[in-house]
Amino acid sequence: MNIIENRYKMIIESERSGRTISDICTAFGVSRQTWYKWKRRYSVYGIDGLKNQSKRPQNIKNVKVTKEIEKIILELRLNNRFGPMRIRFRLKRKYGVSLGTKTIYNLLKRHNLNVLSVKIKRKYKRFEMKHPNELVQMDTKGPFYLKGSQSKHYFIHMS
Repeated sequence: MNIIENRYKMIIESERSGRTISDICTAFGVSRQTWYKWKRRYSVYGIDGLKNQSKRPQNIKNVKVTKEIEKIILELRLNNRFGPMRIRFRLKRKYGVSLGTKTIYNLLKRHNLNVLSVKIKRKYKRFEMKHPNELVQMDTKGPFYLKGSQSKHYFIHMS
């Protein structure tokens, strides 16, 4: 028996025999959700609605990244050092463009900007004296006020 014929018999069975939908679904080995799905498709499309349909999305909004948007993304990355999520937020808020973070990441990767180089760290040279006691260190604490005095006083410790 053909799949379409089987589905058609399942749908008209309730009108023909007067049995409940649950009994018909049990007899045909399908769920009630499936029965209602085929009933709805049959009422909208007729016999053609009982054919297997693709589960692929019907309308994919494929937003193309234009040169202007690409330029904005690269500027945000280079000038502000934003990552894909922050760039996505800025694009949506300022320009009304909705792109996925993966799309933005792939664009940055294409331009070798997916990983920004860390700024060069300074190399510190340790300050040492050649002879002992050449270097004097002074610590200060304060200001504090003494009783009966209006001026500031500091405690100085030298080592």
